[in-house]
Amino acid sequence: MKSHFYTIANNHSRKDRIRLVQGGKEFFQLLLQLIENATATIQLQTYIFENDETGRLVAEALMSAGRRG
Repeated sequence: MKSHFYTIANNHSRKDRIRLVQGGKEFFQLLLQLIENATATIQLQTYIFENDETGRLVAEALMSAGRRG
């Protein structure tokens, strides 16, 4: 699967950006940064969203972005 992703990413339009993040702390730090810097839309897809410290951080970042408009 991983090699298939890189094949698709390497052939993808240069106007769009794709970054594979394995998960864990790196993923959530990047997610919070992307939410904070969003200017038009935020599309979030996740399999598991826990009501734990990380989930609450993501939820607060999304609510803050919504308040920014």
